[in-house]
Amino acid sequence: MTMLTVSLASRKLGVSKKTLQRWSEAGFLVPRESVTKTRLYPEKLIDIWVEAIELSKKWDAYIKKITLNHKKLNKILIIKPYKFGDPVEILTDKDVKESTRLFKEKEKLEREFKEIEDRFFAFPRYMQKAILEMEKEKK
Repeated sequence: MTMLTVSLASRKLGVSKKTLQRWSEAGFLVPRESVTKTRLYPEKLIDIWVEAIELSKKWDAYIKKITLNHKKLNKILIIKPYKFGDPVEILTDKDVKESTRLFKEKEKLEREFKEIEDRFFAFPRYMQKAILEMEKEKK
């Protein structure tokens, strides 16, 4: 099993050594101590955390894309309250084409988001499985 020093682990995770230390103190990523009292992290767990961080960033990006898509759709399709005598607003061909395109984009974004969501919520299972495998290797 490959072990990483604090420097290598923090660099791979894209966080500072201090952040890694806080995560360790909180029990998220508990290091093992070497004979020389150096804190070491299993590379396998670091890799899983890297994937979780990347998924989290993708999650945020998709939330922003979906929100923007909804705002654009609402701008085109929101029906304003009608008062007798007011002119009726009719959607132009351009509005219809744009709203159709946005609906298709919305469906695609929601499918992709669901895939990210499934992977993100599977993270604890991946972590638990990796820990069990490491424990077996240790024995």
